Amino acid sequence: MQVLDMTFSYTWTQGRELQQIAKTGTTANYKYNNSGISVRKRR
Repeated sequence: MQVLDMTFSYTWTQGRELQQIAKTGTTANYKYNNSGISVRKRR
């Protein structure tokens, strides 16, 4: 699912895991372990 506001684009997977936040020129990606716990953020 992707949601847009006036500045950022948010993308979720598995219904509750934030996969990506993006705006022009910048992107942050998130990675989760098998338990659904966020284990890494990459810019």
